[in-house]
Amino acid sequence: MSLELNVNLKQVQQLQITQEMRLAIELLSYNEVDLLEAINQEALENVLVEFSQPSEIPLEKIARDLASSRPLYSNFKEESDQNFSFEDFYQENPGIERDLKDQLSGLSLSREDYLIGLLILDSLDDRGYFRESIADLAQDYGIPESSLEKMLKIIQTFDPLGLAATSLEECLCQQTKNSQSQYIIQNHLKNLAENKLELIKKDLDISYEELYQIINEIKSLNPSPLYGYESQKSQATSYIHPEFFLSVDQAGLQLTFSNLAEKSFHFSDSYLSLLRTAQGETADYLRKKYQRALFFQQAIAERQKNIRLVVESIVFFQKKFFSGQGPLIPLTMQEVADHCSLSESTVSRVTDHKYLQCPQGIFSLKYFFPSGLDSNKGSRSKIEVLDLLKKFISQEDKTKPLSDEKISKLFHEEGIEIKRRTIAKYREEIGIPPSSQRKNFLSS
Repeated sequence: MSLELNVNLKQVQQLQITQEMRLAIELLSYNEVDLLEAINQEALENVLVEFSQPSEIPLEKIARDLASSRPLYSNFKEESDQNFSFEDFYQENPGIERDLKDQLSGLSLSREDYLIGLLILDSLDDRGYFRESIADLAQDYGIPESSLEKMLKIIQTFDPLGLAATSLEECLCQQTKNSQSQYIIQNHLKNLAENKLELIKKDLDISYEELYQIINEIKSLNPSPLYGYESQKSQATSYIHPEFFLSVDQAGLQLTFSNLAEKSFHFSDSYLSLLRTAQGETADYLRKKYQRALFFQQAIAERQKNIRLVVESIVFFQKKFFSGQGPLIPLTMQEVADHCSLSESTVSRVTDHKYLQCPQGIFSLKYFFPSGLDSNKGSRSKIEVLDLLKKFISQEDKTKPLSDEKISKLFHEEGIEIKRRTIAKYREEIGIPPSSQRKNFLSS
């Protein structure tokens, strides 16, 4: 028997999500108040870190205000990979988030799948939908798309039914096993909404009685799986603190950034000095804490860099608005992502719960991404359309209020094609009743 030694090269796709990577993305989504609290918590647990409370923000008061609003950074412990638990990233939460995590913990999953499951749960919107891009998440975390897709399918079986759906049709189909109901949802949802029952009846070749039974079942389904559940994610922050300040002077637009977080993070000089001379277990302990502190500092710097890129891009695209020369223009997160060479999901996290102060007021960064409508004068933002809608209604004959159809024609004269149903939707958004109620109200 002969023995041979061979060298084989093999390309293997491996999960690369790490404790540090998760921290970096968590910090990216924090606003400055949350980040300051995170640094304060880190200083309590890491002897190499010192926290200097900035005088500009009453941190203790804000932390108390936010304690019941949404989870802050908590309990990131220095542990080995073998003992690391993702629970360290979260505060105990009695709401739906806790229940969903319990369902995930009850499954027989590998550590990697459990981490991906937590990532998907954290990406759900307030209605319970999964709106993230699988490709973007895979790129951000360095994990296979197939692993994300597998865990997404598993979470879609969780209670409440319809959870983690990527569309309304998928959400409703997850809640029924009736094949005819699923067929109508997938192929005739628009016809059903427009009450075109004859088309549906003819396609399925069933009686009206059978059709009405199916419709009643579909109406009983829940289009918002998390509606009615208490969630810390959906509660509003009770304190608004702008991190970005934009002013206009003779030199043009001047954008400044608050750097309170970077200023509040310091290495402990005394423990750095001890690290240089320490030996044995003390040296090992201090080296681990130093590496942890160094990465935390780098994560803060990376957060600041990405935020600066995104905010400067927003100002670039919305220059006319900030200069007082026009309204906001339609803008998507993908456009900003392309401009900054970032992923769309990164831009979404950067703009979460962060505010910019400018001469027009204090606005959430999300405010600067209005949807738009095409017109013969170029794309018009939704905000501009809403202002025009208010103008039309304010100038109407109060004895003969404008119908939605007539308002649609007025928009057509302005070069904006907008359907009557969209007019009704926008009108409801800004709290303006239909023409019949406006007339009755004014004449009473």
